Amino acid sequence: MMSASAEPMRQDMRYSPYPFPEPKTPYEAAVDALPPLPRAVFLMHRRDERGYQDIADRLDIDIPTVEACLAEALTMIAAILDGETPTRFDPHGRGAPIMRAERKLRERHRAYCEEGLRARGYSLPVEWREDGDDALAVMTVIVFSLPDTQYAVLRLCQEGLNTRQIARRMWTFERTAYRRLRQVIRQVSGGPAPFDQWLLGDRR
Repeated sequence: MMSASAEPMRQDMRYSPYPFPEPKTPYEAAVDALPPLPRAVFLMHRRDERGYQDIADRLDIDIPTVEACLAEALTMIAAILDGETPTRFDPHGRGAPIMRAERKLRERHRAYCEEGLRARGYSLPVEWREDGDDALAVMTVIVFSLPDTQYAVLRLCQEGLNTRQIARRMWTFERTAYRRLRQVIRQVSGGPAPFDQWLLGDRR
């Protein structure tokens, strides 16, 4: 088990099977830039055509909070498309119900992550931080639980080496390096869903 700092292993560790995504439209980029809860409510309403009550039931929030999330989302999207810096609603005013709902949902998501990690056999505790990156906290547990050989493959992959180069550095066969890399990908990509995806999926 490794105990090195997690800082070098941020977003670049996440594997994507689509290395060359199509460019997003300004509107799509603006939606992606929204905070998680307003974005989830906006997508459920505009993309999935769900009503306010349906959204409220799915997220376990009330209808005024759904309305506040939609209003904040539309305000921020308009600001982004106008070339302005988007700002969130005042957390002590119009944004208060959104902040309360986000805290509640964040607690539920963390419990879901801990349960999911335990179910997959991970025993390290998750070090949650009040203003930290929850996805990074979960990823840290997964990465530090990797066997030494898989961890070594991950670090070499981060350096930009291909499987042939990794095999040479580790004094092993290329097929062995490839197999270890696939094992790492399965481990890293098989963890609990991040908060934004969890909001749009199954929250049981």
